[in-house]
Amino acid sequence: MVIAGWGFPEITTYDHVIEHVMFILRIHNIETVEAISACGLIGKLRGLDEDGKAILLRYPEGLRKVREAGHALVTGVSG
Repeated sequence: MVIAGWGFPEITTYDHVIEHVMFILRIHNIETVEAISACGLIGKLRGLDEDGKAILLRYPEGLRKVREAGHALVTGVSG
């Protein structure tokens, strides 16, 4: 699984980076079963908001996707 977080607000800006990581993994016979990207995570303290909380917490749907993908990867059971 490849999980990527970006500070830049446009989600497709770094698609080429994820594709490159997946290509390198494939060269080493590692299959990517899921790729998840989150954007707009720049904050004052590297992903933290002004109250010190993770900016990613503002995106519960994204967190759910990551949690489900991790569960499926570990258990082999998709949600």
